Amino acid sequence: MQGVRMQNVINAYKARTNFGELLNEVSYQKKSIVIQRANKDMAALVPMEIFQAIVDVPENGIELYSNQRIAEFEKADAISADLKQKLDSII
Repeated sequence: MQGVRMQNVINAYKARTNFGELLNEVSYQKKSIVIQRANKDMAALVPMEIFQAIVDVPENGIELYSNQRIAEFEKADAISADLKQKLDSII
């Protein structure tokens, strides 16, 4: 996984046997820990602040943002086309 330091990766067996310690690291030291099974990233333990930020994004939030940006680009394109037409008529 890109951006995750090696010391923050643990296999599932060690995660299970050291779960309380992992919870303390995540909660108090604000570490994020990737849990692997057979060297494959399966899950992550993250501080509640990060989890809450993910959960608080409305399900359609990205789509709404994308539609808003598309509308802004379409408006800018229309203004550019109108400006080009005016400049062409002057030249």
